[in-house]
Amino acid sequence: MKKSILLLVPLLLLLVQEVSAVEVIKLDDFSYTKNQVALADEVIKILEEDHFLKRSFGSVQLEAFDLYLERLDPNKNIFLSSELNRFKEEITKKRDIEDNLKVAYDAFKTYGKRYQSRYDLQVNFLNNISENDLRSSKRITRDRSKTERLNVIEELEGSWHDLIVNDVIQLMLSGNSVEESAEKTLKRLKNQLNYFNQTRNEDVFNIYINSISSIYGPHTSY
Repeated sequence: MKKSILLLVPLLLLLVQEVSAVEVIKLDDFSYTKNQVALADEVIKILEEDHFLKRSFGSVQLEAFDLYLERLDPNKNIFLSSELNRFKEEITKKRDIEDNLKVAYDAFKTYGKRYQSRYDLQVNFLNNISENDLRSSKRITRDRSKTERLNVIEELEGSWHDLIVNDVIQLMLSGNSVEESAEKTLKRLKNQLNYFNQTRNEDVFNIYINSISSIYGPHTSY
């Protein structure tokens, strides 16, 4: 019996590690490759020479990067305004597509880390929720796409908290208990995180390159 217990312990530890791994965003492998640099160069050359707009990459790179950031964070609840200003400042100093790709991937990693922070904050709230946490008359803005970006992390965290409170309340209005609402919301968050973890390195590249091609025309894509 003791031998069976000893064999079971490492198995349980392994299972715990696997469960934990699912709840962590993996960003180490996200980086542009030399092949992507060459491909981006080729795409940009075609756009500059063959597209009817005849615009150089240098003249559209900031506009393209704006669109890339908007596509990453359309609801404006991940990036701070200061971070966007920093990314744009870096982009304006770059002329080489490889340098641009580096900034694009750095921005995505910032996005991933912030997404993880939001997930951790909301999961922690749901795991310790009580009815007292839901008593608020605060007005919540669910769609922030038309508003200004927030300036400090504390404002973002407050927004994340308000959104998760609202999600729980909406489920309770449909007849669920606090516990049931928290459990359903937690399951949805975990599913979203798992979906995020399916993002591949080439997906980031495609979002950025298609942001560039979209500036040349709404129906132009890589």
